[in-house]
Amino acid sequence: MKLQALSHAGLRINVGETELLCDPWVTGSCYWRSWWNYPPVPKDLVASLKPDFIYLTHLHWDHFQAPSLRLFPRDTTIVVPYDRYDRMRRDLKSVGFENLIELKNGERVELAPGLALRSFHINPTVTDSAVVIEAGDTVILNANDAKLAGGPLKQVKANYPKIDFAFRSHSSANGRVCINVTDDPQVVVDDNEHYVRAFSLFMQAMEPTYAVPFASNSCLLHDDVYQYNHLVQTPALVDAYFKDFARENGLATELKVMLPGDSWDSETGFDIA
Repeated sequence: MKLQALSHAGLRINVGETELLCDPWVTGSCYWRSWWNYPPVPKDLVASLKPDFIYLTHLHWDHFQAPSLRLFPRDTTIVVPYDRYDRMRRDLKSVGFENLIELKNGERVELAPGLALRSFHINPTVTDSAVVIEAGDTVILNANDAKLAGGPLKQVKANYPKIDFAFRSHSSANGRVCINVTDDPQVVVDDNEHYVRAFSLFMQAMEPTYAVPFASNSCLLHDDVYQYNHLVQTPALVDAYFKDFARENGLATELKVMLPGDSWDSETGFDIA
């Protein structure tokens, strides 16, 4: 099998002749032309995508990006977390996708020989989800934006005591960074470093072989938000923090920064640009 980083939160998994994509934002921008993939996604990489299945973790537009979805045949099977609200189903059908699989929390589906998914849900306001991908003998936890902790995290660990790869976000997309306390400008409304601490604590709990900073690899290019780029926790910052964290806590997990096009093959290992 082979896995490949595509973009901000885009991931490609190939098992035999079957291809699965997760959250493929691979073209253009989102959030009213404010968010852009950084680094940009190579056009030849986009052209090479031939998905049989697409898993969408949740409805936020840096994960569910219609211009990217329109690049793929409308008979592609889309897998989504089940939600009592039908917004995701309606939006997919408006794009032209009719073949939908909805997974309830903890539900597992076999998509093809050697390829299965299990979805874990959190945050009822947007039904955010993490997905565990069983790809041959490799177990991949794509946690992306799902801030699993406590009991939900134990549920994942109980089902998958050995995880080879864990992908997780590491930077803020929260409106708190825009808040100013008028009578005390020095007040810190959002502790930006806690996102990297949370990434590291998550990896300590899950103990994957490899940890990958993920779902935070974008830049802000609209005039209204350009000033907030200094708050981004980049993969390089995560790498520096995590190395100290792992050493201090005796954690054997190795952090790997994977940019668009970087890959890992079960036979040949990593191919990092």
